[in-house]
Amino acid sequence: MKRLQLDFSPHRARLRNVIGGAALTVCLLAGLALLASQRNLDQRITRYAVQQQQPWKRMGSHAKRDPLMLPEEKQSREAQHALDLPWNALLGALERVQSASSGVHLLSVQPNPAKGEVVLGGEAENFSILMNYVKALRAQPQFYDVVLVNQRLAPETTSQGRLAFTLLAQWKT
Repeated sequence: MKRLQLDFSPHRARLRNVIGGAALTVCLLAGLALLASQRNLDQRITRYAVQQQQPWKRMGSHAKRDPLMLPEEKQSREAQHALDLPWNALLGALERVQSASSGVHLLSVQPNPAKGEVVLGGEAENFSILMNYVKALRAQPQFYDVVLVNQRLAPETTSQGRLAFTLLAQWKT
């Protein structure tokens, strides 16, 4: 036998239509929001790709930081910048002065490329040899403003009558 529909109330169908319409409207709004978000992301990716293809535009000191740049990429650029510094010129100048100066022994070389400084530590046989070493460093084109920061008698355990010194030189990077 055939099933009979005996409920003739219009309220149930109307409620179903209102709920269905509201659900359809919410889904359409969510879809539009996702579409706008996708379009914004596509524009950002396009700008980033163009920026990567034109490196001369991002080399300015006032360039905006790109939020899409990964920390690894930033770290690799800093490492590349450190490797691009004129290390051979710095070490070559120190070796030239060292080979011309007898009686001076460098014990430490501490470059600070961010400040453009080099801190030199060592020992000299006497004060006049030390001052000749400072003059020879000042004559090198890689250094300027070479200053004797401190001097003291070296500890007796390492050597007798020698001066321990620290020099600060500005490094032309």
